[in-house]
Amino acid sequence: MCRDQTNQKKGRKLPPLCIGWAVAMGIVLLPFRSLAAEDSQLNALQAYWRAQAPWCPFHSSSGDPAKNPVLKEFASKNEDGVGSNTPPCNDGDSIMFNALLCLAGVSGEGAAGEVGCDVVKHSQTLTEGSANYGRWWRSPRRNYLASLGQQPEGGSEATFSNDHALGVMAYIAQTKDVTAFQAWTDWIKNKGGICTSLVVPCMHGLPRYCPDDRCGFKYADCPLLDQLAKYLGLENKLCASERVKGAQARAWALADVLLLPFNSFLLPRLNDIIDKYGAGKQGAHSAGRITIIGGYCLCACRR
Repeated sequence: MCRDQTNQKKGRKLPPLCIGWAVAMGIVLLPFRSLAAEDSQLNALQAYWRAQAPWCPFHSSSGDPAKNPVLKEFASKNEDGVGSNTPPCNDGDSIMFNALLCLAGVSGEGAAGEVGCDVVKHSQTLTEGSANYGRWWRSPRRNYLASLGQQPEGGSEATFSNDHALGVMAYIAQTKDVTAFQAWTDWIKNKGGICTSLVVPCMHGLPRYCPDDRCGFKYADCPLLDQLAKYLGLENKLCASERVKGAQARAWALADVLLLPFNSFLLPRLNDIIDKYGAGKQGAHSAGRITIIGGYCLCACRR
């Protein structure tokens, strides 16, 4: 206790031990008060974002063929020139943006609203017996339309893309959804097909994320899936065939040639970053290294 047991008179100064205890408690509590203030601010900002964000309405199967579909909504973006929460919504990249929210720990909106991990999860066909079992689509709405046969191949945009695949990988890494990974890679292996054209982004001989050459794997995708499978304690059988390995070797060779002009000014600037994150030595074909380089080139080209 901090009461002076020998003198109970008012105005008595606190003993040194009590002063030390009070200071120590203040030091301990200050960070918690600071963190509490930050949490409160983040909660307020997140509530504001949720109120302002466009939500895309869609129907989802109730799981019972005898019942009508359930009307839900998910975080998306507005079609150009369309007001908030007004269909038609632009959900073409919803799986990628919600994967980033998933990584940030943003959770769902309850039974009727989905955001973050739930949006990615429900963009995958997991209906037993479906020819598309394991396949991912651009959004939950597209997934539902596909179940009605309303997502044909060969339209103005492909049903998926290699950019969206990065979102799926992020979701799987965050949630460790082994079932989703296995179902997805099995569908790609059996139904996605192999790139046959020489048009970018389809690299001849590599797998595709959908039956369209616009869904072709990038040169870093098989190595990234290898790392993801290892993280999950699995094997990436999709990229294990000799045919795919040969195509991957040709893709690396092409990447090496394309990077030659950049060696004098690009790679030296990246070496410190790449070495810091242990992404492989210069000249090594590591998924981390080539992803950093590819991201840098993409950003530089868009400036």
